[in-house]
Amino acid sequence: MRTSLSLSLSLSLSLSLSFGWVCGDAAAQTPADSTWYLPLDRYAAAAAKDSTTATVQPVAGFRWQAAARNPITGPPRRVDVFAGFDLGVAVHEDAGMGGRGVGAVGAEAAGKRWTASGVAEVWRWGGAVAPARTEAGRVAGLGRAWMRREGAAGLEAVRIVGRAAWTLSPSVQLEGGVHPHHWGAGWRSVWLDRAADPLPYLRASLGRDRVRYTHLIARTTTDASTPKAGWLAAHSVDVDLGAGFTGSLFGAVRWLEADTGYRFRFPLAYAVPVVAFRPLEYAAGSADNALIGASLLWKRGVWTAYAQGALDEFLYREVRARSGWWGTKWAALVHVTRSGPDGGVLLEGVAVRPYTFSHVDPGTAWAHHGTPLGHPAGANFAELRAVGERRWGPWRLRASAVRRVQGEGPRIGTDVASTYIDRPADYGISTVWIGGGAVPEARWVRTWIGAVDAARRLDRLGGQEAFVRAVAATEVGLVVECGLRTDRVWGDRTW
Repeated sequence: MRTSLSLSLSLSLSLSLSFGWVCGDAAAQTPADSTWYLPLDRYAAAAAKDSTTATVQPVAGFRWQAAARNPITGPPRRVDVFAGFDLGVAVHEDAGMGGRGVGAVGAEAAGKRWTASGVAEVWRWGGAVAPARTEAGRVAGLGRAWMRREGAAGLEAVRIVGRAAWTLSPSVQLEGGVHPHHWGAGWRSVWLDRAADPLPYLRASLGRDRVRYTHLIARTTTDASTPKAGWLAAHSVDVDLGAGFTGSLFGAVRWLEADTGYRFRFPLAYAVPVVAFRPLEYAAGSADNALIGASLLWKRGVWTAYAQGALDEFLYREVRARSGWWGTKWAALVHVTRSGPDGGVLLEGVAVRPYTFSHVDPGTAWAHHGTPLGHPAGANFAELRAVGERRWGPWRLRASAVRRVQGEGPRIGTDVASTYIDRPADYGISTVWIGGGAVPEARWVRTWIGAVDAARRLDRLGGQEAFVRAVAATEVGLVVECGLRTDRVWGDRTW
């Protein structure tokens, strides 16, 4: 570990005109939700992020709750307006000094059957702490953004996310916009994870109470100088099985907009609800990339157990032979949580085999802007996470640790946005591997990330928190931060 120390002093303020937050304990995350929260959280305030580069963490957006609080029979709501900013300076032993700042303004309006919300974010990084950007205009850790200023003095970018929803009946809702998504009740997700770049999308949610079906259509693109446009269709059915159990089935398919013989291709069958994508894609003989998955959630009292899996490809004879075939591609997540009014603990494990979510063409990989749509680590890794939190009165103390083992290097199935055609072997591939000696530049990466976060709620400042936070990670060093933060505005991004 390199010895380095980064000290960041930050200040954030928020303004709310017309308060109406719902801050009760959240139930299980579902694909129909328009925002996300994490286990142990009362309303989306998360612990340390997986990255220790605090200056490139994106704002997650506001907690839009209008759809849940505005049934058709209810009265129209007023317009809510929110604003906030965060300013700071970072000092690093190797990178030097640089300032940072972010400001955001958002609004939500709701009628009897509709809601609309949006937030504009302005980001400013100084010199040494400015994040990398790609040729397609994507800022690392932020997603697609409009570059207002770029040069030796730093980087300034603007990002806009928003959504609009129309409630046709108590059991049918249509929604569209540009927004991140998180499908699953885990801290991370192997289906659609909140860390992925915002997606332009249309979504339909049907059902209520014991059965809920969600269908998502989204536009995607690769991250290259000549980007390839594509589409994504995903759906999930959640069923209350009784006795505290909820089961879910997941399906998704990715396809290119311009394919062989087509300048614009959009199979209408992928937009039909409840149609199974995998048999449809197989019967058509297309080059599309289909995924399937399932999950099971159990809740009783303060305890929650959750398992989620995704299956990309497999052959039963290869699984039975235990040959380590490259095409045995799966991802799995398991976690257990105990959460109560005074805090809780969480344990979560994730494993994703090499080449999972990748495809013959990067344009049909399970990725957007060249980054994973699922777990941000991509593939070819195993991870264990532990989080503990204690709350008493206005005080909160949280500690977390992440241990990840991953293969790093070209052609070994780590980068989901790369083709699998040039793989070095077809057999003998373990859950985490580095090419079996066929890729000299490949190596093991064993990462530890630990964080401690202490905060006190300041009711006189609208519920903002004064906090002190320390994060340490392998090959990065120590980051220490203190200041004020607005959890309700900044969502799960707690610097």
